Amino acid sequence: MTVTELQPTGPQGTVHVRIGTFRTAYHPDLTCLALNSRPETYRGQEALTEAEAQRRGLTRCRKCSPRPAQPAEEFTHRPLYDVPNDYQQTARPFTVAVAGPARAEGDPVELFVIEEYNSARAWAKVLAWYMVENETPDAIVVGSESFEGAPDKAHGFVHDLRGEYARQEALDDLADQAAEQVDAFRESTADLADHSEAYETALAEAAYSAWPLVLQVAANDGS
Repeated sequence: MTVTELQPTGPQGTVHVRIGTFRTAYHPDLTCLALNSRPETYRGQEALTEAEAQRRGLTRCRKCSPRPAQPAEEFTHRPLYDVPNDYQQTARPFTVAVAGPARAEGDPVELFVIEEYNSARAWAKVLAWYMVENETPDAIVVGSESFEGAPDKAHGFVHDLRGEYARQEALDDLADQAAEQVDAFRESTADLADHSEAYETALAEAAYSAWPLVLQVAANDGS
């Protein structure tokens, strides 16, 4: 499973600096000779965001090739994701890795588990949940770290969304049942005068029938 690699741009993009005391520049171009030459003093390099490099008092290397801008038409003629074609008639667990806005600063991906019928639906559902929950559209699925099945303990902390979506589906079902009862009540009382004895009796019976739904809604609060 693969995902198109995005080239970071702007003040949060990744740059590189030589390890050492006497350094004044950061390098957007990893192949810059000023970054890799002088082997007698070269002790390696580190990656950091351009904003952090500037906070350290470093300036952009003038010898680096300019970083190409990402064209607006980058994904017009090809898909962003190469999603597996793995639909089955039985829902099963999928683990989906999502990288949010802090990915340019080196933050790790977050893992989510969801039950769906194929990878495409699982990725879309998790990505939508992430964007709404974090109030940001700046997120991508990392296909190389996403897979069919539930993760083991070696993967560390995982957001398990299966219970949340099961709860939401149960609430949706209760809402449908409530709507059906309202429609049935309105149909049965259409010819009755408001506040008549027959109307009040029908209203009391409808309230009695609806009370179990109220209890189920109250119990299904996610706690």
